[in-house]
Amino acid sequence: MVAPSLIPKRAGDRVKTDRRDAASLAKLHRAGELTAVWVPDARHEAMHDLVRAHLQRIERDLTGIVRLYPLTRKRPVLASQLVEEPRIVTIDPQVAFGRPSIRGSRVPTVEIAERFKAGESLHDLSVDFRRPIEEIEEAVRIELDLEAA
Repeated sequence: MVAPSLIPKRAGDRVKTDRRDAASLAKLHRAGELTAVWVPDARHEAMHDLVRAHLQRIERDLTGIVRLYPLTRKRPVLASQLVEEPRIVTIDPQVAFGRPSIRGSRVPTVEIAERFKAGESLHDLSVDFRRPIEEIEEAVRIELDLEAA
């Protein structure tokens, strides 16, 4: 396969017909002047999609500060499912010394998880931290690597 932008052309050669193009490509191919391009296979495309999905979970503001939204669920099969994962837990260098915390608060996820491990219910933690239960579940999930809190 050859990339169209890599096909050598003479200056001013703008007439385009299939017959002319075929003859030109045949001459260039015989002369070895065409540059082949690599076409990724399905595995490489899947890896590319996975990396792209992870990169979409990184935010940068105008001052250059980066916020990360770590993955809190078991790894899905499709990369498109990574983008849909909730952005409740954030790692922000300006909040909680860069430790994972619930977005929009200064509540470190490790503190919530420790109290959950000590036996407190998700409802009690939700009331104590004044956060919805879904956020408390995500905080516990990221620290304890649970399928569901």
